[in-house]
Parts: sequence; structure tokens; C-alpha cells
Amino acid sequence: DRALFRLALGTAREFPGSEIDKVLVTEMAKSQVDRAALIVQAMADRKDTVVLSAVLKAAEQGPQVVRLSAVDALARVGDVSCLNSLLKIAVDKDAELSVAAKDTLAELPGYNVNTQIVALLPKAEGTTYLLLIELVGKRRIEAVPQLLKALDNSSSAVRTAALVALGETVSLKQLSVLIDQVVSPKKAEDAETAEKALKAASIRMADREACAKELSTAVDRVKSVPVKVTLLQIMGAMGGTT
Repeated sequence: DRALFRLALGTAREFPGSEIDKVLVTEMAKSQVDRAALIVQAMADRKDTVVLSAVLKAAEQGPQVVRLSAVDALARVGDVSCLNSLLKIAVDKDAELSVAAKDTLAELPGYNVNTQIVALLPKAEGTTYLLLIELVGKRRIEAVPQLLKALDNSSSAVRTAALVALGETVSLKQLSVLIDQVVSPKKAEDAETAEKALKAASIRMADREACAKELSTAVDRVKSVPVKVTLLQIMGAMGGTT
């Protein structure tokens, strides 16, 4: 009786105390796949007493439907202890699981998550390195020095991700970093991405006039006409008096 089953899960969400959480873990382990996936969601709705280790284990192994449900649940109840497992799932060959893990990583609760992502960057390689850079942008983490280092990478995908992340994270004081990339990109093929990143950064600046002043100063000092045009177009997209 599916309706009764869902009603029971709704009631289970309301029970106080941690004993019910242990029962839910036991039931999840022995239930049919479709039911187990729903039990995981009920577990995650009990944020104060959820058995996080059980949700994480369900995300790491088992039927895909249950893993997807658990990965989704970690966006609500996960913490920094789930980071490494989610990073592995995010580069999994299973495209659906990979996408789900990336979505959860973008929302994973806790300030320590941001700190750990930055800490992992120096030693990361391949797809994991690219993923971490993308997360810096999605989570808007302050990591300009690490992103600037990524601009020297031989991979165009890494450089693109770094520029996009800079566009999402630089402050007004750091805007010159992106202006320099537009004026003198390290790789010619990165010029268009750098322009888009500078535009994205400029539009989101709270102090529009101060940002426009930075851009207008760059227009005055740059000799290249195409670059002047690009900077003026960005100013036009921003709007404002300047």
C-alpha cells in the first residue's frame, strides 16, 4: 500500500528522539529499492538526529536509485566529512550520479567545506582539479591566487574554468586581475572567455560607478582598439552614470 507507506514515512519524520533514526537505517537496508530511496529522504528530513554515516554509505554504494536519493539528501544534511566521497562520485562514469554529486557539492553545507576545497587545489589533478575549480566559482569561494595559478595550466578546460570562477568571485579590489586577462591574455584562445568573465564580474559589482571607473581607466591606457571596444561594451552592459 504505497499511500500508507508514504503516510508512515511522513509520521516518522515527526517522531522525537534518535531511536527512530536507527530504525529507519535498518529499514532502508532491507527494503526494496524504490522504498529505500524514499526512506533516505525521510532520514534526511530529520536533520537534528539523522545518522549521517548511513546516508553517506548509501550514496557511495548500492542500487543507483538509492545512491541518487542519498546524494541529493547530502545537500541538506551533509558536511565536510562527505566532501571526498562526493568528489569521487562527481567524476564517476555514471553521468546521472556525476551530475547529482556536482549539484550537491555546490550546495553542501558548512564554511569548512569551502576551506577544504581550497586546501585540496594544490595537489589535485585531472578531472578532480577541474571540478574543484568549478566549485570555487559555484560556491563563490575566495581563492584568487589559486585561480591565477590555474591560468598557467596547459589544459584549456582548466583555464576556462579558472576564468569563469574569477568572474564569479573577484571583488572590486581584485577586478584588475580580470582586466589584465582581457588586455593581455596569457593564451590568445582564452581572450573571449576572459571578456565574458570580466563582464560577469563587472555586472555583479555592488559599487557600479567605482567599477566603471576601473574600466574607464583601462580604456584610457590601452592602445589596442578592439580591446577598448570590448571594455566600452562591458561598461555599456553595466549601465550607470560613468
